[in-house]
Amino acid sequence: MHQSHYKSYVFHSLNNDNFPSISKLPLLTSGQVGHGITQAFTSGQDVPYKAVTTVLKASIDRITMLQEIQEDEKMPKSYEFFGIVFSIIVIDGSLFECNIANNEEISLNKVGYSKIQWKNRLPTSIYPEVYIVTKEYLGNFLNLVNETTNRLIENFIKGQ
Repeated sequence: MHQSHYKSYVFHSLNNDNFPSISKLPLLTSGQVGHGITQAFTSGQDVPYKAVTTVLKASIDRITMLQEIQEDEKMPKSYEFFGIVFSIIVIDGSLFECNIANNEEISLNKVGYSKIQWKNRLPTSIYPEVYIVTKEYLGNFLNLVNETTNRLIENFIKGQ
């Protein structure tokens, strides 16, 4: 997979006056990121692991498809193509984040969505992030996705 389009956009954004406002968008903040996921009362199968690997494979396939369209010889060179892919898992149940403070105190908080950074690298040499969203919070989350993608596209167009 090629990273050049993504990398050039990211580097352009870093030097763009609009980057501070983009980096503050809820889905792009560098805030808290989980590094694992588990399910209570399991049947012995690692359902969360399977869900994450499945959604990442689907995301990679979508990115590959978008890149193939963009690199197609038949595609007019004047055609600008911009694709944004979010890896999302929707669960029908409650979602909790567990945090360990510096004093080793554990806190458990119910959330509508959470973000994990997957430990296995993609062929692009990046560690992907996956969003876990409760079914109940899905409408709100899709509003965040819409806001984020609109701002990214606006910034991309301004940078042309």
